[in-house]
Amino acid sequence: MSQTHTDSIAHPPHSGAPITGATGEHIVFVGGGNMTRAIVAGLLRARSHKAGNADSAPTSTQISIVQPRNPKRDQLAQDFGEHGIQVVVAPADLSTPATIVVWSVKPQVLKAVAQVEAHHFNKDALHLSIAAGVPTVSIADWVQNQRVVRAMPNTPAMVGQGATGLFATDAVDAADRDKVTALLRHTGLCLWVEQEHLLEAVTAVSGSGPAYMFYILDAMVKGGVALGLTASVAKELAMATMTGAAALAQQSSETPATLRQNVTSKGGATAEAVRVFDEAHLDDTLQKGMQACAARAREMGQLFI
Repeated sequence: MSQTHTDSIAHPPHSGAPITGATGEHIVFVGGGNMTRAIVAGLLRARSHKAGNADSAPTSTQISIVQPRNPKRDQLAQDFGEHGIQVVVAPADLSTPATIVVWSVKPQVLKAVAQVEAHHFNKDALHLSIAAGVPTVSIADWVQNQRVVRAMPNTPAMVGQGATGLFATDAVDAADRDKVTALLRHTGLCLWVEQEHLLEAVTAVSGSGPAYMFYILDAMVKGGVALGLTASVAKELAMATMTGAAALAQQSSETPATLRQNVTSKGGATAEAVRVFDEAHLDDTLQKGMQACAARAREMGQLFI
């Protein structure tokens, strides 16, 4: 794979005027971190499977990434350049106008970046933020555009198994929602909420949820080692159990509580483990942790506006 050095791009003057003269969908990611990589990779997978699949992303869709710093910029160009993805230093360097702008930067820098760069985008662009906690009213003010969607993804999106919660302002119509869903669906599950404060609940359940799963996985591995298994065997068994249980829950019409009861024979070994969990109030502890997570998400969102 040949490396493309975006430092060699001839940059147009930073006039501040929006780019004009292009047609079709142009998705521009501001920030080239892991979530940008996950979403772009999903779009490219869809594109590669477009033959015979009416739901695939259209090949006419243009994708660009704005990444000001190296070595990340050159790495993005190397990884994605051969797929026709433009990697530039700044929005003013884009060759065609953006129809969808994805703000994929850390929440603590979103305000500064948006206030500096937003005027380079067309006034009617659709804005999607994946900066955790930052409310749409602030984003709309910074980009001077009410067409704003907030997304709360999680890290399994990087392997196409993510879960993303979405909220849209009133200025976002059904067609806009379809565009955002089409953009993110290749990273995993996408669900819309109708009240913005529910994104904090999404954060507590799925946004931060992988950390809970890893916490439990780590405890199960340690428990297996304490019982005499090697760490590698314990890890393989625990991971297969976790993914298998999730798959079973997805395919079953039963509630998680019923599924647990189905494998918990009265007086059996599983029941003994559950008894210990109940005595330790594990259920309450997990829920209290989720409540603390949601509260902190609200607090952090207010810090960055």
